[in-house]
Amino acid sequence: MDEKIEIITENNTTLELAYDFIKSLRMDITQNKLPIGHLKFYLSFNNKSLKISYTTIFDKTFQEVLSNEKSDSVDILVNARIETSPERLREILYDNLHQLKSHHGITINEKYISYFQPGYPNPTHRLT
Repeated sequence: MDEKIEIITENNTTLELAYDFIKSLRMDITQNKLPIGHLKFYLSFNNKSLKISYTTIFDKTFQEVLSNEKSDSVDILVNARIETSPERLREILYDNLHQLKSHHGITINEKYISYFQPGYPNPTHRLT
């Protein structure tokens, strides 16, 4: 799955909300016991960029950076390879976006969405 999301707030708290969204999405995937191949987030804000991967979500320095920086908008590119159907992954993401939209003064724009399930590999050469 690849999805680009824009978060806009009236009170410059987009980065805190983005981090909460990332943690919530990871937690939902983990609680559903879905194996993670990779889970990456690329954030763009204030002419800066930041990459957060599944393993760095647990790093408290990222939380500090995002909670101290103020911005009225952030773009998040979610790149996930999760062992589940594209429909199930989309449902989990949509539920988290819906929860994020429930905050007052927040706008969510889904800019790009691509979901697919790779087929079984068919190698052209075999070593015997």
